[in-house]
Amino acid sequence: MAKIRGRIPKESSGGYARVFGNEALGELMSKVQGTVISAGSELERLITARVKTIDDLDAFLRIAEEQIEFKID
Repeated sequence: MAKIRGRIPKESSGGYARVFGNEALGELMSKVQGTVISAGSELERLITARVKTIDDLDAFLRIAEEQIEFKID
């Protein structure tokens, strides 16, 4: 990491601690955020493993549009 001249060294371990002004709360929030990101990634993997992929999006949209038009008429 590049050093910046005149920079005041931070007194905490992260941005959350600086925002809240509390090291323990900042550490907790950092762990919570990491857990949320991890859970989101896991959810994405689970959904991807279970959904049917669309090989030809144009054909899929054309068929869907035709079905919608048929139902309206």
